[in-house]
Amino acid sequence: MLEIGITGGIATGKSTVAKYIQEQGYPVLDADVVSRELVRPGSIILQALARQFGLQILKDDGELDRSKLGNIVFGDEEKLKKLNSIMHPAINQELKKQAKILAQEGYDLIFLEIPLLFETKNAVGVDRIIVVTLNPDEQLMRLVQRNHLTNTEAKQRIDAQLPIDQKEALADYVVQNNQTNVMHDQVDHIIDELRSLS
Repeated sequence: MLEIGITGGIATGKSTVAKYIQEQGYPVLDADVVSRELVRPGSIILQALARQFGLQILKDDGELDRSKLGNIVFGDEEKLKKLNSIMHPAINQELKKQAKILAQEGYDLIFLEIPLLFETKNAVGVDRIIVVTLNPDEQLMRLVQRNHLTNTEAKQRIDAQLPIDQKEALADYVVQNNQTNVMHDQVDHIIDELRSLS
């Protein structure tokens, strides 16, 4: 059994690649989904975040206000580190638990979509890494449109991550996400190679 990390820059299309892999019949665990589950109203993790960053990060119904939290941590390296130190150990523990269940169910290839795989020092310990990349101008434009950010806010979020060329250098496989049909061909080739290893 192999665990394969899918990562890349913010808004480079990791989820698009993950969705295509799922369509080919392979399980994909999503760190963002796990993250959202961990910060449900009343959860221990959400309480820890509120203690660290203040009650202003909570909505009236007790849910996490992600945009307020983002405004607090992006652009402040120390606060971002504190956020990561609360969130990432819990996310990694849950991903490991879910991957173990899938392995017991007989899956040979298990994919994990982890946006901050490198920034968290690859704590999940995946066997291979796929990095999804995109033209930097298009990445910025997608992030501005998707998250309704200004160019400055979007650049702050991109700059908070490891530069994409460094991620590419650390990857086992790089998927260019500029054209859908090319991306599909690249992913098909990677899956064939991984199946020969598992």
